Amino acid sequence: CFHLNTSLKNLLAPPSFQSIVTIDQYWSWIQNNFTSKLSDEAFYTDTGVPEPQEKYMEDGTNIIISIARLRQIRIKNQNCTGNISCLPAFHRNMMETSHYNPGWLQFTELSADTPFPIVRYNSYWKWKEENNSFQTYGALSLYPSSGYSVPLANSPQTARQQLNYLEEDEWLDRQTRAAILEMTIYNPATGLMCIIKLIAEFLPTGNLITSSYFHSVNFLLYSKPLTIGKTKIELVYLTALIFMTAYYTYNLVDSRAKGVKMWRGFWSCLDLATIVAGWTAVVVYLIRQDVLQDAIQKFIETPYYYTDFHSAAEFDIVFANCLGGLLFLVTLKMIDLLLVNTRIRLLTIITRRSLLTLASLGVPFFLLFSAFTQTFLLLFGTTLHNFSSWGLAFGSTFGFVLGELNWSAMQHAHPFLSGLLGVLLGIASIIYLVNMFAVIVCFQVKEVKENPPEGKESLPIFSFIGGKLRDWLFLALPTLGELARVVQRELFRKKSKEAEVLVVEEKYNEEVEEERKMLNSILDDVYRRVNVLNEKERIKRILSKA
Repeated sequence: CFHLNTSLKNLLAPPSFQSIVTIDQYWSWIQNNFTSKLSDEAFYTDTGVPEPQEKYMEDGTNIIISIARLRQIRIKNQNCTGNISCLPAFHRNMMETSHYNPGWLQFTELSADTPFPIVRYNSYWKWKEENNSFQTYGALSLYPSSGYSVPLANSPQTARQQLNYLEEDEWLDRQTRAAILEMTIYNPATGLMCIIKLIAEFLPTGNLITSSYFHSVNFLLYSKPLTIGKTKIELVYLTALIFMTAYYTYNLVDSRAKGVKMWRGFWSCLDLATIVAGWTAVVVYLIRQDVLQDAIQKFIETPYYYTDFHSAAEFDIVFANCLGGLLFLVTLKMIDLLLVNTRIRLLTIITRRSLLTLASLGVPFFLLFSAFTQTFLLLFGTTLHNFSSWGLAFGSTFGFVLGELNWSAMQHAHPFLSGLLGVLLGIASIIYLVNMFAVIVCFQVKEVKENPPEGKESLPIFSFIGGKLRDWLFLALPTLGELARVVQRELFRKKSKEAEVLVVEEKYNEEVEEERKMLNSILDDVYRRVNVLNEKERIKRILSKA
């Protein structure tokens, strides 16, 4: 997309377009430079190749879808002080919406037998209302999709004749506030479509400001081999989004049943914002596809009229912004996963506690920065476009701090004051910011270290997933669960029997030991009596001998 935008910008909005400052220069550019890019007629003439319905442009790689269109926005004539006619800047309340005859004369209806070329030429001076498209952003204002429009032929010679007639009848005059060239380009090699708007804004002072809009997008992605891969990614995205929605809905119902307020913490609100952003991206994507289908259907029905793909392009930008916001929220959610680390948790607590300090120190810094902005506006507002309004001056001053400003142009306007103010702004910004962060580091880090946070033991979503997987496994496979419970019971019974056997063996061993001790005591008594009897017999023998 970037390379196609760059190529078409170099082709259709070269430096000659950007340097236009008068209406005569604009007529010269659009009749000579622009019309010559519409198609390469010399190729078909020299080679004898039959001209197709959609001809390649001058570069030989891109095709204009249907035709290009020149549209202008006008304002009504106003009476200023002293009953003098004056033409202020564009405003919706002053927008001209009446029909006119060529030359901006009073409108009269044409007769029924008027030739078609005259009817078509008179239609260029009629207001055409269009409410089904996005508005166009210019450098100075926001312009509606309605206006006085001229469909330009794809042939350079025919388009040049149309523009010559319009210039002779002063189709662009002092009441014109914007002239917008609109077209949609298709690149067959890449399958990309580029929506282009070349905008020329007419100032009350008489000069012009030009700007351009190029947005390339692949509207035909589903007709490519990448369709399967893209579909898989979308299915994974929807599965994750549905799971997150079901998980937090379950937690919400459970917390309400327990009387606990769930959406009080920062991370809980972040989860809710992530889910909302995810479903918003899905809705915007569906709207984008519907708008695109309507534009394609209109192109199929009326291939020789201008087809506006601007709404589809704008919804594509909105969809990209939704995905960007969703990615940002998911990135913040990743910090929650990192909070199991004490250092990361310490950093987040320091940041949260420093918000009030940052706000209190940021207000004086904003006032200081605004003072420098006003000074730059007063010095360079009349000479440099980047400082022509307070908003532009604020952005340019911020860019000056980052080193992204045209320093040579400022020095050319005010050699001494530009350097002095630049040095003062740089020193003031550095000193103020360094002191601000020093205060935060010195006070907040010390306070947090004195009361260190407790680390997270586990992440609730992981516990939820583990518990639900176990439950779903047993519900989905009841035989396995029953088998597991039977095995557990058998093991318990086996262990119980083994314990009973051990008890019986222990009792048996105790009884055997008691019997052994009893037998030993009996044997000892017998041995003692035998010894007594033997001793008595020995004494009798001795006495008998004596």
